[in-house]
Amino acid sequence: VSSLHSISIGESGPPENILLKLASIAGISQLRSLRLDELSDSSMLARLAGLLPNLERLFISTNGRGWRCPDLKSDDDIGVSAIRAFNPLVYLHLRGFRSAFSLNQIVQRHGPSLKGLIIVPCIRDKGKTEEDSGYKYPELDAFGISQLAKSCPQLEELRLPIKRSMGSQEECEMYKAVGGFSNLHSLVLDLHFDPRPRPVDPTHEVETSVLQKIFVNAAMDEKLTLQIWHLVSSNQASRRLQNLRVVPFGLEFLPNDEHRLLDWFSRSFFITRYN
Repeated sequence: VSSLHSISIGESGPPENILLKLASIAGISQLRSLRLDELSDSSMLARLAGLLPNLERLFISTNGRGWRCPDLKSDDDIGVSAIRAFNPLVYLHLRGFRSAFSLNQIVQRHGPSLKGLIIVPCIRDKGKTEEDSGYKYPELDAFGISQLAKSCPQLEELRLPIKRSMGSQEECEMYKAVGGFSNLHSLVLDLHFDPRPRPVDPTHEVETSVLQKIFVNAAMDEKLTLQIWHLVSSNQASRRLQNLRVVPFGLEFLPNDEHRLLDWFSRSFFITRYN
């Protein structure tokens, strides 16, 4: 066990306190990668941080029952502080975080050393049913993305959710701000096409005007993908960006007919510098 370099605990796996037991029996100080998809107690992370001085990759999901939320737009302060307690990481995967403020706190600690950052939306609620419906992710504007780039100067790989707004100037500025990651070579943009704010009530009929915006935001083709590439690449002084994948999302909380149509309409595209 003492030579173990990677541990992954899924949603149906054993609780994270098994790691504390492993540490007391044989030691896990050489662990390089840790994935926790289910947390029964977010404060447990802080104890783990002290036992894993060599950890380089951390994959954390806020799905766990032990990840508390003070309100619908904020994260568990104890959990955020626990992530900050780890030694500077190289790769960080965050799923279901809600607050740009929380993200900023985390990258203040780990940003200077990060080479990979993955931010993934989540739809699972915290048991508050309709009050907590909708996609959870930190919604960054152009300024927030620029600040993220400044905090992560070595970043080479990035996955970032962006809320579309029908190709508005505000949306274009967000793509330009992504160019501020000077060392970035691999980029995935998850493009949220549903403009409705949380909470989203799936039982309510979607207004026609909102559906029109959804379809405009969801439409993706080669031309639009190239335009996004240009906005990012032309604002990256180093021109290091090598590939871009755009992934429209937002099918949940829509009526079945629109869901089926948009499933075909909102395609993913991949671009490399060489095509």
